[in-house]
Amino acid sequence: MNRLKYFDYINEKLSTLAFSIESSGKLNVLSLHNHCECFYRDFLNELFGWQLENINDKVHNYEAIDLICHSNKLIIQVSSTSTKTKIESTLKKDIMKIYLDYNFKFVSISKNSSNLRKMKFRNAHSIAFNPLSDIIDVTSILDKVLSLTIDKQNRIYDFIKKELGNEGGLCGLKKARPLPKVTPSEIQKKESIYIGKILAAYSEYLKSNISSALELDKYPKLREDFERHRKTFFSAESLKEFSRDINDSDSKYFEEFKEEVFDGIINTIDEDAKDGFERLRKVLDRATSLQITDNPLVGSSNINDRKGICHHLANEKDEVRWTRK
Repeated sequence: MNRLKYFDYINEKLSTLAFSIESSGKLNVLSLHNHCECFYRDFLNELFGWQLENINDKVHNYEAIDLICHSNKLIIQVSSTSTKTKIESTLKKDIMKIYLDYNFKFVSISKNSSNLRKMKFRNAHSIAFNPLSDIIDVTSILDKVLSLTIDKQNRIYDFIKKELGNEGGLCGLKKARPLPKVTPSEIQKKESIYIGKILAAYSEYLKSNISSALELDKYPKLREDFERHRKTFFSAESLKEFSRDINDSDSKYFEEFKEEVFDGIINTIDEDAKDGFERLRKVLDRATSLQITDNPLVGSSNINDRKGICHHLANEKDEVRWTRK
């Protein structure tokens, strides 16, 4: 499906760019930040049909405002610092008095700003500014991309490919993730907890106790389902190994990815289900639909990784279980 192809590519490139900006900022390397003003000028014009201009092209280091669209009455600040203090500091600048009939928007180029959209801000000059719609980040951009027609998505895809198509991996690291290893035929010791929880879900579904994976030979469909779960577990394991291979020795990226999945599925775990097998399937469906944008592993991950991460979580957290007992 081309829609999925376009969205996944746009997601990968924007997420990698955001991570690169944050990483270079920590090293006080700001050249990428400066280029992003022009990138987001053209990108937002393409995405929303605006006619933004870079105000710094006319007045060097113009205070508080980076982009302006006179036809739509928009002024935009593009920033890698995404805090309430940053936005309120901008809103109280005297320069805002010149643009009282304009709409102020804030573009966060490296951080997820979902929490900021829920906040109230001191707006010294009462300029038009609605945090819910006027704070833009990768997550809100991807929400917009999802709603576009296929032709519009194709144009956005082509634009991103021209601008970011040669950017590879994490912070420009052009390292492809190797294929996951073949699932071992023998069950490994590290699989015991999550497999026990799967068997408990099967038992509840069958209304008959299944204490060993060997018993699944009597239930061919469940045997196939079980092997698919093992495949996803080892797919996630390979993502963890890949994370270490890209100079992430403590697997921080993988651990953060895993916590984002946990935050996204815990409410589904707590929902009612007729049995553990149904709950397991609902949770895995939820994991595959999560929008995760800030983690650098996003572009190298796949659906099986997300399902497998659920089993990694089941190994580690008591609350990640498929039965109530």
